[in-house]
Amino acid sequence: MGNRVRGLLLDLGHTVWDIKLSADDWLGAWRRIHGRLRQLKGDRVPPPEVLYREVWERILGRRLAYFRARGYRELPPELLFAEAFDRLGLDLPRTFYRECLETLARAELDTTCVAPSTGAVLAEIRGRGLKVGLVSNTMYPAELLRARLDELGLRDHFDVLAFSSEVGWRKPHPAIFQFALDRLRVGPAETVFVGDRVYEDVGGALRAGLQPVLTHQFRQEDPPPGVPVIRRLAELLELDAVLTGLRPPWACGVAPGEFGPDVGRPEPPGSQ
Repeated sequence: MGNRVRGLLLDLGHTVWDIKLSADDWLGAWRRIHGRLRQLKGDRVPPPEVLYREVWERILGRRLAYFRARGYRELPPELLFAEAFDRLGLDLPRTFYRECLETLARAELDTTCVAPSTGAVLAEIRGRGLKVGLVSNTMYPAELLRARLDELGLRDHFDVLAFSSEVGWRKPHPAIFQFALDRLRVGPAETVFVGDRVYEDVGGALRAGLQPVLTHQFRQEDPPPGVPVIRRLAELLELDAVLTGLRPPWACGVAPGEFGPDVGRPEPPGSQ
């Protein structure tokens, strides 16, 4: 790989791993939450389908409205759960809201999977001297994502893991990218960022001064002019070829402000 690239940052959901969460998986998680709620409040609690509609859809609506207004802080999920359950007249211990979050996180994370070559690709990239990191938007606790990366044999392939639930800033804000760059000790101009979303990933990389690459391995959004596309992570082993002949996108008429926050919606449950 050329000397101009010293760092590689990647998004997580639909980039490093795919998410196969089904409606049945999600409803099963809400049934578990319902069971726990009955232990706390007895039989007179809403059924799982009503909980989903009155709690989760309200939380999603609150988050999406905030993000569309270009709010870049990660909203505290326990607070959002508390607000939604309060509207149902249910006064619950704060620990219950954390249980809800962890139940939903595990339901989603249990469905994540990676291509068989992913570990080998990441190991080869690091073996060539590049620093490698993750930058992920997620409401889920960082320790659960680290544990899942461990289970999939991927955690040791990254020099830094930057989760918005831990850093406090979400893509496309430059702060979460800078958090990772500081720990890799590389500059933005010598770093490539790979992600599946145009607004958060391409737009965020441009705002932070990184070279964006859009992946179509698991999701497909139309690439802006000047932004290269890969169809599998293994193409990063030929990163020079991916980037050959391209001027930086910010010199090709692409500006972060061109990407609106409605691109690619709706978001998956945990917004990784």
